[in-house]
Amino acid sequence: MKKLANIDIGLCGEYYVCAQMHLKGWTASMTLKNYPGIDILGYNPTENKRTEIQVKTGQNKYTVLTGLNTDNFNKSIGSITQPYVFVHLLDDDNIECYILTSADFVSLSKSVYSKMSTVTQGKTAPIKFKWSDLQQYKNKWNHYCPRNSF
Repeated sequence: MKKLANIDIGLCGEYYVCAQMHLKGWTASMTLKNYPGIDILGYNPTENKRTEIQVKTGQNKYTVLTGLNTDNFNKSIGSITQPYVFVHLLDDDNIECYILTSADFVSLSKSVYSKMSTVTQGKTAPIKFKWSDLQQYKNKWNHYCPRNSF
């Protein structure tokens, strides 16, 4: 896959997640840009359930940004209640997806942050996940997005 502009990377991931949700019986709509913390609104008409989803997409071979940094971490981490979907755009035009509950995301973020906080020593640094750290969540659509729940 050729290197894309950041806006295109994000949109590729959001459209991909919406398509996957529709395939699983959900109605999914992308939010307007700059809506804090929510990229997709989902509704399951069969079960009358709703969800809000944050999508993070990356092309980097090794890491993906979480949207958090060392400055806002403690303030932001407590307000996370939505699932996160990480979309990896690979060089061969394939796509990998990692689906985390809010609890999974918070736990992994805290683990990464605790290792970083001593290294950054008061400097602002982005919180990143390694793709390898997300492997246990790969393609967990049926676990987190079965026909009757997200």
